[in-house]
Amino acid sequence: KYSQNLFEKLEYHANYILSQKMKALNTFLFDLERMQSGLKSSTVFSQYLANQDPTLHPQFYLKLDALMESIQTIRPETVGITIISNNGFVYNYGYSLNMNFTKDNFNKLSWLQEIEKNNLNPLITNIHTREYSNLDKDQKVYSYVQKVWDKRLRSFGYIVIDFKPELLQSILNNELDSSNSSGTFIYSQNSFVLPPKKTARISFDSVKNQKNGSAIHTNVDMNYLLFKQYNPNTKWFVAEYFEVDEFSKPINDIKLIAWLVTIVSVIVCLLAAMFISLRISQP
Repeated sequence: KYSQNLFEKLEYHANYILSQKMKALNTFLFDLERMQSGLKSSTVFSQYLANQDPTLHPQFYLKLDALMESIQTIRPETVGITIISNNGFVYNYGYSLNMNFTKDNFNKLSWLQEIEKNNLNPLITNIHTREYSNLDKDQKVYSYVQKVWDKRLRSFGYIVIDFKPELLQSILNNELDSSNSSGTFIYSQNSFVLPPKKTARISFDSVKNQKNGSAIHTNVDMNYLLFKQYNPNTKWFVAEYFEVDEFSKPINDIKLIAWLVTIVSVIVCLLAAMFISLRISQP
C-alpha cells in the first residue's frame, strides 16, 4: 500500500514538473515564432527575398540590421540569425559568416533539406555545429528553421535562428538539478535532442519504446523510472527520470522497520509464553 501510494505521488509530481517544463518550452517556441513573424511582416525582408541584383544586396544589410536589433529583443539569448534567399544571397546577423559558405552549401545541410519535407511547418534541428560560421565552426547550437515567402509569393527563403544548448537547458531548469538520481531529457523518434546526464548512462534504445511510468534498465545495473509527455509542436518527448534505488529507499526503510518490529514481537511473545507456561506447570 505504501509503495503504491509513493509511486502515485511520484507520478503526480513528475507529471506536474513536465507540465511546467512543457509550458516553458511552448513559451520559448512562441517567442521564436514571434521573431520570424516579425521578419516576415517587414517590407524590407520581403524586398530582400525578391532581390535578384547582386549590386543591391549589400544595401539591405543596414536596413536588415536595424530590423534584427528590434526582433532580437524578444529573445536576446539567440546567437545568430541567418536568411538564405533562393536567389542565391545569404544574410547574417549576430555572428561572422563564412563567406565561402554559399546558398548551395546551405541547401546540402540535412536539416535544411528536412524543412522541405516538413511542408511549411517550422523545424527545430537537433544539436549541430555551425559550419557556416567564420570564427566558431565547432560551436554547437540548435536552430529554429522556417521556410518563408515574399509578399508577392514569387521568391522564398529560409530563416535560421541559432541558440546554444545552455538556453534549452535553462528553459527546462535542467542545469539547476545537481542530483544524479533524477533529471530531464528530450528525444525525438530518431535520437536524443537534449540527452540525459552522462552519469545516468541512459541509452536511446532503452527509452524510445518505453511507456510512461515504466522502468529503464541501463548497462551499468542502474534502473530508472521514466515519465514523459509529448509536445506536438516540436514532435519531441520531454522525459523526467528518477533512480529506482533512490525512490525505493523509504520503502525499504519501512520494510526493515516492519521486519524488526515483527521479529522482536515474536521473540517477546515466545518468551512471555514460556514464562507463563512455566509458572503454571511448575506448581
